[in-house]
Amino acid sequence: MKVSATPGWYGACGRQREARGVGLTARRLGALAALLADYPAGSWSLSVNGGVLTATLPFDPQEPDGIVTVTNPANGAMNVTSTPGLAYENDCTNCAFLLFMIEDAATLGLVTEIEAMVIGPPPLPSGQLDFADFFDGAPTPLADGSYRLIAGAGAGSLEVRNFDQGTEPAFEFQYGRGANLETTTSFSVPEPAGGASAAAIALLGLARRRRGAAMGTRG
Repeated sequence: MKVSATPGWYGACGRQREARGVGLTARRLGALAALLADYPAGSWSLSVNGGVLTATLPFDPQEPDGIVTVTNPANGAMNVTSTPGLAYENDCTNCAFLLFMIEDAATLGLVTEIEAMVIGPPPLPSGQLDFADFFDGAPTPLADGSYRLIAGAGAGSLEVRNFDQGTEPAFEFQYGRGANLETTTSFSVPEPAGGASAAAIALLGLARRRRGAAMGTRG
């Protein structure tokens, strides 16, 4: 079930989840062809700290030939558990990574944004992920509310490169280039407080019916 597909691209250099290194990322910038019109494929120079560190990087992103679609939770699903896993179908044959992101719909990820990634040689199979596979340190259960689930299929490469200033580990960084296509679905986590109120109203109605039945007997 394809809900929407948004072409985008990524470019990353550096260990983004470590204190050292550099990072550069971009997402959802429109069609890859439009991007290449402004930033042509070829060699690009990277300069860090005013030229203290430099490197020459190849830039030649390739378009994915398919998408990945989340099938569970279904699009628009309600009463989803606060620790949802997911099932997905992948039909991209040249994609080396699949990225899944859950973000709160109200702020588009400013409050809640957790990610999971599947990496390997293409073609990557369809499969499932547990909630524990989403990394934000230690995923906490989702609060009640509405969420977007973004699934990206990416074609490209990730490699270790060196700055021009040395080959020691201190001068290493990770560099990725490629493009991804995204599909977006939505789901909502139940609100226990609302459910409790509904249950209380139901019990109150039952008590009133029982009271009316008892009064009728005495009459």
